[in-house]
Amino acid sequence: ESFFHLVGGGLQVREASRQFRLDNRGGNGFLLATEACNGYLPHTKHVQLGSWARGYRYSRDILHQLGNNASGWVDWNLALDSSGGPNHAGNFVDSPVITDTRNNTNSDRFFKQPAYYAIAHFSAFLPPGSVRLGVKGVENSQVGPDAMEVVAFRRPDDKVVVVLINDRLVDMPIGLLRPRLRTAQVEIRCANLSSTVTLEPHEIKTVIFPCT
Repeated sequence: ESFFHLVGGGLQVREASRQFRLDNRGGNGFLLATEACNGYLPHTKHVQLGSWARGYRYSRDILHQLGNNASGWVDWNLALDSSGGPNHAGNFVDSPVITDTRNNTNSDRFFKQPAYYAIAHFSAFLPPGSVRLGVKGVENSQVGPDAMEVVAFRRPDDKVVVVLINDRLVDMPIGLLRPRLRTAQVEIRCANLSSTVTLEPHEIKTVIFPCT
């Protein structure tokens, strides 16, 4: 048995899977994405309470990693204090759960960050033994020309879980530095069942339904 520790994006996961010929079925090892975090870059605020942008970043990273042959995804920290520590090396970062240590008070309060709920879109619906499914038209976890991101799994109870993120772009007007997104409708089909899902810009949505 072999275990490969990897820090990197989904494309690196896919390349490592190809290079080491890992099949993620327990025969010769697996790839696990580890040490994920936000707020690690220099000159950025380590902890940003209520940051939906960082939650969105987690959503995309998890989906992209799992869609490119990672068998799991692990955060660097379970919980940190309000400064992003403690850390013996002074390497302060953000965390999905932040304990309230502001004003040097001993508080039993804690904050569940948007990143916490981003993780839950996967962890709450994908028990051990879930198997990733192929999705028609998907390449590098994206489907279609407008970059709708999707990954799908079959659970041990035979229910199918589909996680979608709306990155569908519209034309970028002259003078705007960032493109606008538009509301998207997606039809999910499996066997004889179908469901139409509406996603607002940057929205993540998890759909679960029986499919035999």
